[in-house]
Order: sequence, then structure tokens, then C-alpha cells
Amino acid sequence: MKNRLLALLLTMSILCSCSLVAFATDASEKEWADIEGHWAEASLTRAAENGWINGNGNGLNPEGLLTRAELSAIVRRIFGATLVEDLTGYTDVPKDAWYAEDVAAARRMQVIFGANMKMRPQDKITREETFTVLSRLFCLQFGDSSIESFSDKNTVSSWAKDATAVMVKLGYAKGANGKINPKANITRAEFVTLLDRMIRDTAEGTYEKDVEGNLLVTAKDTTLKNITVKGDLILSEAVDAWSIINLENVKVEGNIILRNCTEKTVFKDNKTVISGKFVKNDLSRNGGGYTTENLGVTNQVIYNKYCDGGKDKNGKNIVYMVNDGTPASFIGIRPETGEQVFCIPLELTDKAGKTRKSNGAWGVFVHSSGDCYVAAYGEALIYRWNVDTETLELIGPPAGGSTLPLVMTEDENGIIWGAQATSNSIYSLDPKTDKFTEYKLGDKDYGQYYAIADPDSDVVFVAARSSEGKAFVYRFNPKTGEKVNILPQKYVDSIGVVYDMRLVKGKLFCRSEVGSNLFVLDAKTGEEITFTHLETSEKLTQTHMNGRAVSPLSPVGNYIYFFDNVQFYKYNVDTDEISYIAEGVQDAWGTAPLNYIFLELDDPEFPGWSFVTLNSHLGSFLRYNLETNKLSFIQLVVDGNPTTGNCTIKANDGNIYIGGYIGASTGRYNPTTGEFEDLYGLRQVEGMGVYGDYIFFGRYPNSYISKYNTKETWNTAANNPYLAMNMGSKADDPSYPNQDRPYNLLGIPEEKTMVVATIPKQGFYGSAIAFYDMEKNDDSYWSTHSVVPDLTITGIAYANRKVFFGTSIRPGSNTDPRAKECELFSYNFATKEFEKYGVIIPGATAITAMTTASDGNVWGLANCDETTSTRLFIFDPKANKIIYQKNVSINNFGATWYGDKMTLSNDGTKIYVSDLYNVGIIPEDYRQTANIYSIDVKTKDVQLLIRDSGLYHVEDNYGNLYGVHGTNTFKYTFTK
Repeated sequence: MKNRLLALLLTMSILCSCSLVAFATDASEKEWADIEGHWAEASLTRAAENGWINGNGNGLNPEGLLTRAELSAIVRRIFGATLVEDLTGYTDVPKDAWYAEDVAAARRMQVIFGANMKMRPQDKITREETFTVLSRLFCLQFGDSSIESFSDKNTVSSWAKDATAVMVKLGYAKGANGKINPKANITRAEFVTLLDRMIRDTAEGTYEKDVEGNLLVTAKDTTLKNITVKGDLILSEAVDAWSIINLENVKVEGNIILRNCTEKTVFKDNKTVISGKFVKNDLSRNGGGYTTENLGVTNQVIYNKYCDGGKDKNGKNIVYMVNDGTPASFIGIRPETGEQVFCIPLELTDKAGKTRKSNGAWGVFVHSSGDCYVAAYGEALIYRWNVDTETLELIGPPAGGSTLPLVMTEDENGIIWGAQATSNSIYSLDPKTDKFTEYKLGDKDYGQYYAIADPDSDVVFVAARSSEGKAFVYRFNPKTGEKVNILPQKYVDSIGVVYDMRLVKGKLFCRSEVGSNLFVLDAKTGEEITFTHLETSEKLTQTHMNGRAVSPLSPVGNYIYFFDNVQFYKYNVDTDEISYIAEGVQDAWGTAPLNYIFLELDDPEFPGWSFVTLNSHLGSFLRYNLETNKLSFIQLVVDGNPTTGNCTIKANDGNIYIGGYIGASTGRYNPTTGEFEDLYGLRQVEGMGVYGDYIFFGRYPNSYISKYNTKETWNTAANNPYLAMNMGSKADDPSYPNQDRPYNLLGIPEEKTMVVATIPKQGFYGSAIAFYDMEKNDDSYWSTHSVVPDLTITGIAYANRKVFFGTSIRPGSNTDPRAKECELFSYNFATKEFEKYGVIIPGATAITAMTTASDGNVWGLANCDETTSTRLFIFDPKANKIIYQKNVSINNFGATWYGDKMTLSNDGTKIYVSDLYNVGIIPEDYRQTANIYSIDVKTKDVQLLIRDSGLYHVEDNYGNLYGVHGTNTFKYTFTK
């Protein structure tokens, strides 16, 4: 198969090269004239036909000697490599040389390496060097093969023995006259013959031929059908992590070689047989190696964000919830007993036969038909529990392309309305036809949090947040498109968004995101309603409420119910009066209610009407009787679902801690015993910092900081860990940008301080910094914010009595940046002042990682382009200037908050880096291309250690590395 277009594109840069490296055009007889009768004529002909080599008008020059540059160009062309290594510092690769990109690509592919900052591109390449390059290129597995049969075996260099032996064992290298001739330069004919033996054919598009040897796939989205591959199936550099390689009734007798992708790139049907294994392009072919151990699921989650209930098909009470996970699960519960009736994964096949998964749900809604609808995220999908057939059905993604559909409501015609937090539109769903309709509200209204239909009119009330961080409540007419904001101006700039909302008898009950306060609006006029607290006689326009929402209208009296701290309240909708109904809830239960479900329970101790609800965490269940005021609590027996890790750290107790994602446990792994524990109670952990025997956990939302003593038992009920700092907001500082995510925590024993830097909430600009005094036992700390306005802190390191802060132009989530370039600044513990260094790398949008190396300098990575370019820099903390920088081939995640992670190795000789490329919360996107690299502190050479390693690397006391990959944690043990 001829890959002429690929060859043409990849050889543009070598137009001026020697005759071996040229465009893939139809070769004339004149160009091939000198191979007639040559011992390698067949191989040379196939290579020329495939565009791997070409003549210069005088022939193919089969006995010409190959240079390292020419070999690099051929390899790059055949394997479709487009990424290049930065060769800045290599003194013999001029940027304008015809071979510069080819050598840089071969270096990136890890097939050719330099020494002493030289790549030697013009040197003739030897046979043993070629064997080594090809063993790396084809990911050959070294074993017990030997070269004893060759009389010149002792002349093979020690570094080339394994590669030479395996090439001989597999029949690729044959030698001549009893010799392998390792030091001889290789000819063009010899090299082409090796390639011809190692690549029997190439495949792209749809391929349906048996192969007597190795098959090289040279294009993404290729399908192999009804074939046998007698050798290895090799996926070239052109097949990346975004590719799909379909195997339909395929037998692979060898291995599948993954040069630039993962196993998840390969989709195989149940007729496909792979005799070998998946082999990754990794360190094992570069003089060392590692073993990989899957430690399994390291974080469990029992977490739900909404619930609803009604009757099952037999008329029994039932409450529905969705437990987060990968995938999440839809659960039915008997409210009388807390019994789990069913548990079904949110993992269904759509009409096209594709498996669709979701990770959780912000919307669980029982329709007037009795069916329950689920608005799920991860893969943003709407599901339906059919109450009559007791089956879960997949309806599909909501209109508007949102990744986060939210709470749903119903109008008088049974039409379902839904909001979506990452879209400028809302949607409706007709349950009879399963048809979605999208309604756009405007380009700047990108976050719609509630969409509530008014049964008494044609309008829908929509709680929205603009791209400038302003809050709105719209009266929206879907028929005309007219929208009017009715939210009082005093709330527009101060509350973030109306985070929960309920329409009851012409009144909108709203809960603010910032401050978590309840206020009530007249739905027609938008006027704020004053209500009276009966116990205190206070006249109020707002009161604190930390439950998810107020209840629907009670079936007994004209009341709605809400919750604050340990107290339940009821609100008389007719008289606008509030009063206590029950106390001690949070002490016995642990958190606030998600939704209120009114049911007549089949329980004599709960006569008449009661409301039931779940809390968000650990599956606690609450029942309250409206007649007797009786409260009861039930702990559900619900299995935790697997969920992803969110950050890692090694504590001074030697254990590895893995902070969990939404609602998850914290995982603790003991490298000595190999045991794992799930530590519940903190939910989503964004960052961790170690100081002596303590770990500080940064938690989302609201930037809570918890402190844990590793010498004592983990027990949140006994305040270990306990809440040490609240960095979310400051009531006494109106300029304080509300904070959400504490990513950066650093313990500094030299200063007896734990430093925490946070990420602002959506719609806010500027980070907060806290300096926690570790000498005191009273949680003393001082804090500041917005040291560099409009920039967010994304990296942190300590050197020369200064703590350095790298920044990003990105503000709070889904908020437009104001700045164009990132900056570096520090806090000087000696002078107790901040020092600003401004833009240290022009054009950089984020400094995503920093660490202090054994040379005493601060090393960091900066994103100089939001998608591609990463700059390694070294900052001298004494001279306060950059002393070294170069572009490196480390993936980045754009102008982001967290980006890459850097840590100094235990022995201080290298810096480990893990990237955050191709990361998503959608389950099918867990085929991440996150990698672990090492940077030599002396030479500054960057080495890709482990491809597809997972995220958030960490090193244990024994020199093993760990990476979080989806729901699992992997351990990498290096061998010599």
C-alpha cells in the first residue's frame, strides 16, 4: 500500500538532502536502473514504490552508506511522526539544516539519542547502531537470545548486544560469512532489506489482506477486517491517543506495538484474537526498564447531588438517587427501611450501538407520569426510569451541547425543562416523543443553573450567570424569546449565581451561591419579599440556608421547608413567616438535605404525611413527620463506586495519599505492606501539603483546609482531620475574591509555616494566600489576596527564604481572562514583603509547575502557547532572574490552573514531571496520554520515562513512581 500523501508531507523539509531522502513520486525506470540484478532488488523496489526511498535521476545508489540524518528522515516518514524534540543546546544540528526536523523527530520518537550535546547527524551509521535504532523503533522485547554463533561476537559493543541479539533471533539481521560486522557502516540496500523484513505491509483506511509478518498501521481511524497477521501489529506515530483502530475478526499472532497511543485506542470485537500482548514505547528499550503494577481502585465514592421519589408500579413508596462513580449508578430505596431495591450502572448502549457512560447526576426528577428522569454528567445524557417496565432507558444528550445538565422541572403540559451549567441555553424535553428543543438565552449567559416553568403562565424562570460573573434571574418566554432580568441589582454583582431555586405559589425561593443565603422574590415583579422570624420577631429579607433547596409546597398547610446548620425551618407561603420545627439534625446526620420528598409512609410511627431526604455524602437518610415532628435517621447500605484520583502526595509516614475527586474518599497506600485504605470524610480534595507529621488537605468547594495528624487514627468524627482554615470568603472584606479550589499547598519547616494558595470561584479574579503558623496550636494564620491582580496562582516553590508563586492568566472556572501573560512573584520571609518579578517569559500564559532542585534554584514549566509549547526555565532565587530556559517536548494543558507537576527525586539528581495532556472526566476519555518524564539536573536533558503513566506522579521512599490513571493507581518499579 502506498502512503504517497503522507510521504510527501513529511519530506518537504528534506528537499535538499541526498538521494535517499526525497519525495515519494512514481519512480522511473532510469531512477531504478542501478538495482537491476542487485541482491536486494526486490526490497529496494518495494521501498521505492512505497515512497520510502527515491532515486536522484542516476539510480537508487544501493551501496551508498547511510547517515544518521538520512536514517532519521526515513524513519520519520514511514512512521508518520509529526512531533519533534527541542534540540536547543545540541551544537551540531543547525536549525536551518535540511535534516533538523527529522533528527528532532527521531529524538522525540526515542530511537536516536545524542551524547555530550551532539547528535552526529552527518556521521555514517554503523550496523550495531542501526540494530539498536530498529529494536527501539519496533519495540522489540529483549530476552535470552544471543550472538554466540558469530565469530566477531566480541566486537559488538555492550550497549548494542541485546538489540543485535534480538534482531538476529527474529531473523531480521542475518550477517555474512559467519560474521555480524557490528562496526561496519550500513548500506542503503542493507537498511532497506532490514525494513522490508520488519514491515511486510502498511495499512490505512479499511484493510482486508492476510500478512505474513508485521503489519504497520500508518493512519488513525483504520479498520482491519477478517485477516490474520502472522507477526506484530504496529501502530505508528500517526496513530495517537485520539485515534480509533477497529479490529473486526482479526487474529494477531504477535504483539500489538503501541508507539504513540494506548490500549484504549484499539477496539476489538469478540471474534478478534491477540496471541501476544500490548507493548508500549517506553523506557525498557533504553538501557533500563520498569515493571507496572495496577494497584486497583484507590478512591471510592458514596455521593449524590439530588434525589426524588414517588410510587413504584406496585404503589409502594420509593426514593431515587444517583451515586457518583465511573460509571455512576441509579439506585432505588425504600424510605420506610432504607433498603436498596435496585442498583443500575449509568452505562447503556445507544441506538448506534455505542456504550455511553455517566459519572453522576445533578438532576433526579420524578415526572407526573411516575417515571424518573436523570440529568447526568461525564457524558452529558438524560436517562429515564420507566416505572411500568422497571427498566432504565437512555434518551440521549440534551439539546445545546452542555457537559453539565442540572435540575429538571415540569410545566402544566408535562413538558420537562432543564438547565445546563456550561451552556448559554436551556432545553425542553417532550416525554411522549423524547424530542429535545433548545432555547438560547444569549452569548454571554453561559451558565444556566435552574429552569423552572411557571404553571400559571408561558414563562420559564432561569437562574443564570454571565461570563463576567454576574447573576441573573430571567423571566423567559420560550415562544417569543423575550427575557427580562428580575433579580434585584444588589444581588447581581454579589452572589455569584442563584444556586438553587423553587417556584411556589407565585414566589421564587432563591439560594445564593456566595454566602448561601435564602431570599424570596415576587415572581411577577421581581420585588424582594420581607418575611418575619416568629421566634425573634425579626423582619428579614434573607436568612442563611445551607440545604440544597427549599421543599416543594407541603401537602399539609401552605408551608415550604428549609434547613440551616442544625435547624429545620418552615416558611408559611401565605403569611411570609418562618419558624423552627426541629433541631439537632446536623449533629446526628452530618450534612444538609438535597431535596424534600413528601410521602405517606407505611410506618405507624410516621402517620400521615412525612418528608424524606438524603444527604449528599455517605448515604444517610432522614425522615420527618409533619404531624408528630418525629425525626429518624437511617444509614443506607450502599456500596461505594470507583472514582478518579485528583492529587497525590507522599507523607512523612512513608504512605502515599491519593485525594479523591467529587465526593470521594481519600486513598492511602502503604508501599511497605502493599495495603490500601479508604479514608472517608473530606470529599473532593484538590491539593495536599506535608509538614512534619501533618498533612493539610485543600478541599473543594469554598477552599476549606483540613489538618490531619498522621500519628493518630483517621476519624473525622473525632476531629482528625479537622477544619483548620476557611479561605472561601471574607464577610469583612468586600474586595476579597471568593475562593474555591486549594491546589497549591507547601510545608516550609525552615519558616515553621504551611503556605496555601487557592483558585477563585467562577466569576472572580485573583488568588488568596494563607500563611499558617505551625508553632502555635490555635490555627493561627494570616492571609492576603490578589497580590498580582487578575492572575491565579498555579505553582509554588521555596528557596533562599522566599516562597515563589507562579501564575496563570486563567481566573475562576469558565471565566474569561483579563491578563495576557503570566507573572512570577515571591514572599520574602526575611523582609516580610512580597517581591514581584513581572513577566519573566514573554508570551507565557501559565507557570503550571515549579520545584526547588538540588542546585538551589527554582525550576519551572511555562506554557508559551495554550496548546503546544512548553518552556523549561531555571530561576536563580539570589540573583532574582532566569538563568536558563529552553522549549521541551512535554505536553501541557494550556493556560490552566494546575498543568504539569514537578518534583525532585529522592536522590536529587533528577526532576520528575508528569503532564496533564488529554484529560477529561468523560469515561471514554480516560485513555489519557499523561506521561512521566525526568529532567537531569546537571545536563538538563529531558527523558520520557513512562508513556501513558496516568496523572499526578509521586515517588515513594523506595524510588518507585505512581500515577493515577482513571479510577486506578499504577505503581512503576524501575529495574537495571
